[in-house]
Amino acid sequence: MSEARRASNPLDSDSSRGPQVDKMQLGGSRIGDVGYFVEPTILLDAPEDSKVMKEEIFGPVVCINTFTDEKDVIKLANDTEFGLFASVFTKDVSRAWRLAKALEAKAIGVNCTSPVGAMDVPVGGWKQSGDGREFGKYCTDYWTEVKAVFFAL
Repeated sequence: MSEARRASNPLDSDSSRGPQVDKMQLGGSRIGDVGYFVEPTILLDAPEDSKVMKEEIFGPVVCINTFTDEKDVIKLANDTEFGLFASVFTKDVSRAWRLAKALEAKAIGVNCTSPVGAMDVPVGGWKQSGDGREFGKYCTDYWTEVKAVFFAL
């Protein structure tokens, strides 16, 4: 799947994506001499206190850490200033629901990555992620104010 996505000039009609990082942190090779393009990267068992686990990554990078204790993994996953998106991969639907309810992220993918193209689903982050809401019926809440007006005629 990662081979099908080609990093290149975002204005090029054949481009799958444009530059997504401004500095190489770890993993993945740099693509080309111009711009900040990296190959899709998979990081296994990154230290929980590492920058890659604590900050948002807007690039073709996935961090995969396994766990044995649900309470511990929830605490670790929520121990960040950000909460845009989280993924849970499991065969156990009950576990998926428990984790989805407990994770402090605005969107949770179960056995999938980011739901690109779901334009009717409200998107926005928790904590320091995002600024307002996009898409769905709640997007106008960001730039409108609800007002109650009472008349006694």
